Amino acid sequence: MFKQLSTNHLVRLLVRLQSTPSENWQVIGERLRQFNELHAELDRRCYHGPRPSRKLKQLCVEDINAALYAVDPMQTGCRDYVVDDEYLLIAVGAFKLAQQGLVIEAALYQALATRFAEDKINGDRISEVIDVLVGIKELSDQQ
Repeated sequence: MFKQLSTNHLVRLLVRLQSTPSENWQVIGERLRQFNELHAELDRRCYHGPRPSRKLKQLCVEDINAALYAVDPMQTGCRDYVVDDEYLLIAVGAFKLAQQGLVIEAALYQALATRFAEDKINGDRISEVIDVLVGIKELSDQQ
């Protein structure tokens, strides 16, 4: 089923599955099946590069906030001053946008833009947040 897709595309699909909220258990069950099949295909290809955690998580505000805090994409110094709720409103906004169907990267960008000047938002830093959020990078890697 996935043989025609590039390895990079498979990893991006895993990221999308890991970062899309859902409250419908039937959808979650189907997502878990696809998630496991994608990981199995990467294993068949002997892929050892970065990929999301093998544990499919339900996206939540707390996880988004923790990833934002770990990366501190706007370089506010929240980790230096241990302000772990610095990004909480942004996490709530991003979660709501993702629930409405926006991909998490766009949801984070838009949520950040509600609090910070758009020209200060760095796409690479948002990618780092996503990597932490889906388990490609551990939270401790950011400390």
